[in-house]
Amino acid sequence: MTSLHQTPPHPRETAGARRSTLGGQALRFTVVLAVGELALTRFSGGHPVAAIHICFGLGGLVTLGVGPALAMAHLGRSGRGAARLHAAWALALCALIGTGILGPSVVAAAGWPWLVGSGVGLLALMAALTRLVGGAAPAPYPRPVAVVAYLALVAGAAWWLGPGTLPERSVWAPLAATGVVLSLLPTSGLRVALTALLGVGLARTPVQPPQIEWADRAPAAGPDLVLISIDTLRRDAAQTMRSYDRLASSGLEFEAAQSPAPWTLPAVASLMTGVPPSVHGAGVRAPGHYTGIDPTTPTLAETLARHGYDTAAVLAPNPFVGAGYGFDRGFDHVHQPGWSPHALPRGLDNQSAAPVLGRVAQRLLGTVLDRSHDGAMLTDHALEVLAQRRDRPLFLWVHYLDTHLPYSHTTSPAVTTSARAVVTGKFHQELRRLDRSPALRDALWAAYMDEVRFVDQQTGRLLDALEAAPGRSRVVVLTADHGEEFFEHGGFEHGHSLFGELVDVPLVISGLGAVAGPVAAPVALSDVGATLLAAAGRPAPARTGVNLAGLVPPGRALRSGNLLRGAPDRLFAVRRGRWKAIAEQGAAGALYDLEADPGERDDRLAEHPDLHAELTQGQPWSDLGRGAPSEGSPTQRAMLEELGYTAPPD
Repeated sequence: MTSLHQTPPHPRETAGARRSTLGGQALRFTVVLAVGELALTRFSGGHPVAAIHICFGLGGLVTLGVGPALAMAHLGRSGRGAARLHAAWALALCALIGTGILGPSVVAAAGWPWLVGSGVGLLALMAALTRLVGGAAPAPYPRPVAVVAYLALVAGAAWWLGPGTLPERSVWAPLAATGVVLSLLPTSGLRVALTALLGVGLARTPVQPPQIEWADRAPAAGPDLVLISIDTLRRDAAQTMRSYDRLASSGLEFEAAQSPAPWTLPAVASLMTGVPPSVHGAGVRAPGHYTGIDPTTPTLAETLARHGYDTAAVLAPNPFVGAGYGFDRGFDHVHQPGWSPHALPRGLDNQSAAPVLGRVAQRLLGTVLDRSHDGAMLTDHALEVLAQRRDRPLFLWVHYLDTHLPYSHTTSPAVTTSARAVVTGKFHQELRRLDRSPALRDALWAAYMDEVRFVDQQTGRLLDALEAAPGRSRVVVLTADHGEEFFEHGGFEHGHSLFGELVDVPLVISGLGAVAGPVAAPVALSDVGATLLAAAGRPAPARTGVNLAGLVPPGRALRSGNLLRGAPDRLFAVRRGRWKAIAEQGAAGALYDLEADPGERDDRLAEHPDLHAELTQGQPWSDLGRGAPSEGSPTQRAMLEELGYTAPPD
């Protein structure tokens, strides 16, 4: 007769089973929460999630969820009190992620005091959803359907408080499919692991390359024209780049190229129109905005398109080179990634998406873990443009931003903790707390040069692709809009003075057919447009610069002005040959001999007052014409603030 008596389980076996059950339920809960957040980050942000953010998002939540569950089970806690601890911890994790998603919208709409209230409300919401759909006994971890519903409600609230509209339909299908899969997730450990891998795959889903639609026009005869502009690249830093040497070895290296302004908008407008700011008018302060390129001033792309060139622009997310200021005119294809207003989770100071724990780690580490749109992505898109080009001449403009603050590719050990706080955060605020010592200058310079090396790699990739196209002649230009100051004259960054570190820019042009070598004569950014039009066999419009393939006229007077920071017409500078005069309202100004004193340290005004008067006489304090009014969107203003700019005063 078989005995009905069964041996009771050993206490160790019971504890082990309890830990296994709790660990599995905690793992399922945190995987659903993390994968849901990663899917929201990827599809609302529009770009693949950085690998390091995936590690913090998925790995961090799993660690925070499973570790405490196993610890409580290991301590032998059981019963109603232990269940409440597990539930409280799960709700706290949900509130953390929910506050990270909803918090920026709450702060923007109602201010910081409401952030705490929103966190309490999110705790209550998750508790209600858990009770509504039932918990997973014996530990009351929320079921997957409750977590999915919670993320959906929080995202909807963030969109309602934020831009006030829902994202595009293309976002809904993948999010809905992910939600369905997560809601049906069973407790099987293998399927939970596969779901985690699914989340990683979703987060890294590449952006589908666009199908470029070229305009229907008769083809031109002429070389390809490729313009590479690098935001905030100093001349001396550019001379360390392999790409610079590569072009200079077979082309013309202009040793005294000048920018018309120490900031982007008026400088790039001159580059893309071939005329000075007095003609194009971009960069004039007006109530609440800056002006764009005057609509009656043709851009380089417009002129080339009219004469049969295909045209494409691949631009970094700086609104000052965007469509809002007229830089899209004449281009068949414009790619300028921006920070989507629908991106979730997003930061308080921009619209880029990143998992909540990734942002927390960024704050704690004092570094930028990822920039959503850097030079690597721009180069990838430029290569896609080249892959889809037609058998006709192409004008391609690529504008990089990596050497502009904030610096996201800093790896040098010379970058100290204090310097890292400047170059990766709110640098205007951080600098006020720091001394401007030589050690700090060296650390900031090291971070900047890390970015120079990174953008050099990207321009090198682009040059490799251009050279791989057989049978095509091309003219390639590499230049910058302005430089950057590292305390040479007491300041940091740009837009505030007219010394050489800000208005001396690199300029090399390959493929003109002229004798290769250095050119010492001063030239202007506005000369680039006339040079490219001449290379295409087209006459330049009136008031444009000179063709740099020929002899540069001696004795030209080149002007720089229009400050971004402070009074825009407080200073202007005029260079002619070796001499540079700076005029300042309410002050005597300065005069420098750039051959004897390239660093502009020795003011020679007292020795040559007549020369200073000759150079500055008749020059207006502001030479900006009437540009096109351009009122930036909230997203554009957020992007400019992330780059360190503030809106002009109302």
